[in-house]
Amino acid sequence: IPFIYGAFNQLYKVEPGIWDTWMDAMRQVPHTHLWMIRIHTRDPEYNLKGRAASLGVDESRIHVVQGYNEKQHLYVKAAADVFLDTPSYNAHSTGCDVLWSGTPLLTVPGEKMGSRVAAALTSALECPDTIARNEDDYSEIAVAFARNARALRRAKACVRKGKADAPLFNTALWVSDQERALHMAAEIAFAYPRASGEPGAKDFHLVTAPSRS
Repeated sequence: IPFIYGAFNQLYKVEPGIWDTWMDAMRQVPHTHLWMIRIHTRDPEYNLKGRAASLGVDESRIHVVQGYNEKQHLYVKAAADVFLDTPSYNAHSTGCDVLWSGTPLLTVPGEKMGSRVAAALTSALECPDTIARNEDDYSEIAVAFARNARALRRAKACVRKGKADAPLFNTALWVSDQERALHMAAEIAFAYPRASGEPGAKDFHLVTAPSRS
């Protein structure tokens, strides 16, 4: 049975280093396939497949298809066994969709905000086992999931539990916290009126602790 790695970020996010890491994992596990989405031109697809062939991975194992509409995309993400994130610029909304669909998200955080989003999302679900220390560790985890069905089941169970229990997808809680923050901001603004009587004479950096229930 083929094992499907999903990489649903736009192709411009795929840099040479992480591509070679993916190919290293696929070379070690011959029954793996990579599923990607094409948004615009096919030029990156040709370049990536050419590089794959040079690294010993047959291009027939790399499937690049046209993007899906809003009714299809969650089903597509749920069909992948593991989602492979791009380190330099992570999955953001795509990462939320992947986790909502129940698919584990494999990532390695970088130094910049855009390269740490996926790790933050995964941490919010309390599933740290899919956060790699570096790209070598990333490859090892990808290989382990493809070879060890029990490890994959544990990772998927963690995502399902986090989806149900963690605050990341608790919309009512997000709304409540946002309303609380706005009320606090209004109270502070009116506590320090301007000379004209209008609120907001002082600037504040307001930080609110998220509630858990």
